[in-house]
Amino acid sequence: MPDKPANKEPDKPDGRRRDEVRERVKEMLDRGMSQASIARQLHKSVSTIAFHVRNLGIEAKEYLSPDPIKNGKRKCVTCGKRKTLGAFKTERTAECTMCSRGRSEREDE
Repeated sequence: MPDKPANKEPDKPDGRRRDEVRERVKEMLDRGMSQASIARQLHKSVSTIAFHVRNLGIEAKEYLSPDPIKNGKRKCVTCGKRKTLGAFKTERTAECTMCSRGRSEREDE
């Protein structure tokens, strides 16, 4: 039985190697795809894609936690202003819609 190369990771049950999946993840990231969309396309969990991203040496995405609600308002993590809950996309969003729109417009330029 021939020896497997030392630098290759073991075969996965479906016959592919981990480094092949990692290469596909890198290609998709280079095309600008989000980790969530990569996970859906490759039929993997988001945490599995995050594992491969970390092993590619790419910094983990920073997630912001929303501040607590006080007197019916929450502080936006970007602009620092206290705003009503309607100014946020969801109750879990830490950034108000004005700041997230401004950020997305700047990224498009």
